[in-house]
Amino acid sequence: MQFTLNELATAAELGMSLPVVVVENGGYGEIRKQMLHRGASPLGADVAGPDFAALARAYGGVGVHAGSAREAAEQVLAGLRSPGPTVVVIKEPQ
Repeated sequence: MQFTLNELATAAELGMSLPVVVVENGGYGEIRKQMLHRGASPLGADVAGPDFAALARAYGGVGVHAGSAREAAEQVLAGLRSPGPTVVVIKEPQ
């Protein structure tokens, strides 16, 4: 998500419905997994990220934290009907 904040800002500025699901995994989780899979130490993959839901609200969109996959799906459907971006943050199961 941190690579695409400009798209979030553009969607907010244009009032475009854009639901985005962010899986919170303690940094760059997919990069970390690939590094571990290759036997490398996950250097630079464990970074603190911002509160993406709050960031969406700061841009004028909707930002929510979902407690389950069902709640995330409901929020995505609501985001399709909302003018502006909707960021749904769900924590990756450990």
